[in-house]
Amino acid sequence: MNTTNRNDIELLLPFYLNGTLEQHEIMLVEQALQESEELQQELNFLAGIQKKTKQQPVSTSPGEIGFKRLQRSIDKENKVIAQKSMSNGWRFTAIAASLLLVVQSITTLMPTEDYQAAGDQTINQPAGLTLSVTFSPDITEQQLREVLTQYRISIINGPSALGIYQLRLTHAPKATLEKIKSRTDIFESIQMD
Repeated sequence: MNTTNRNDIELLLPFYLNGTLEQHEIMLVEQALQESEELQQELNFLAGIQKKTKQQPVSTSPGEIGFKRLQRSIDKENKVIAQKSMSNGWRFTAIAASLLLVVQSITTLMPTEDYQAAGDQTINQPAGLTLSVTFSPDITEQQLREVLTQYRISIINGPSALGIYQLRLTHAPKATLEKIKSRTDIFESIQMD
């Protein structure tokens, strides 16, 4: 008998002893028992365990009430453990959020005149006037370039999803603003930021 087959038969022995095997399995086990002394000893050992187990006196269980009491005790213990772990977790999260809020408040409320670059160089805001504009849909790129060059206007952002551009007027911003307001052929809307 090969080792794999022997192991399979060993696994079937408790079921053979209880009488819960199919007919073909019973035949396999009985054939293996005739061929192997070790399997017969294993079956005798299992039969002895079964006999001793059946001879033991039946102990009285605490019944349904005792079972419910045990469940309540386990649930109570689990709740205490869960509360302890949650309270420590929330405490850490609350402290981290508080520290973050303090740092953000300090950095937001500190007066700054210039932006600080990552390279530790000071960057000044460019002088001039910032506008949000929409261009007339009929203009060509060439017309737009001519107007931007003529009035020394820089596009600093855009277009947005709504077609809004941000422009910077640096050369005589107030006078330039008045001039471009009159250019309704180029600018559809103009708003100061």
